[in-house]
Amino acid sequence: MTERRQPKVIIYGREKCPFTRRAREAYGRKAEFRDVETDPANLKEMLSLGQGSRRIPLIVRDGVPEIGFEGRS
Repeated sequence: MTERRQPKVIIYGREKCPFTRRAREAYGRKAEFRDVETDPANLKEMLSLGQGSRRIPLIVRDGVPEIGFEGRS
């Protein structure tokens, strides 16, 4: 029997952003959170992955970036 692999998820956002907060709650422990407000390196990464967009959250699942959170994880 093969074990299903959980997708690696990274959420770029800000602690105080309600959309970031909802995304973090939905993904729970499956996601790693990277704060773009307090860490310039995270902001630089997010801008690179999101083609310069400053909209948050930026959610990266298995290497595929998606801007915004639509309530699904």
